Amino acid sequence: MPLLVQGEDKQEFVKDVPLCRSDCENWFEACADATTCTTNWRAAHDDPNFSCIGDNKNCQTFKKKFGTAETFCRE
Repeated sequence: MPLLVQGEDKQEFVKDVPLCRSDCENWFEACADATTCTTNWRAAHDDPNFSCIGDNKNCQTFKKKFGTAETFCRE
């Protein structure tokens, strides 16, 4: 069930919104070669010590970080 929650930065965001499988798979394919430094963007956004800039060894392409669209969609 989708929830409207408030993050540590006092901004509201929607959590647990269902996403159609085809939309999620298209998102993964569109971003497969883009880089990401985390599998949890909201937690990273709330962490003042997190940085995706520079020599961050956690940064990988979506394809390397998640492996498949199925894994990406579950995360």
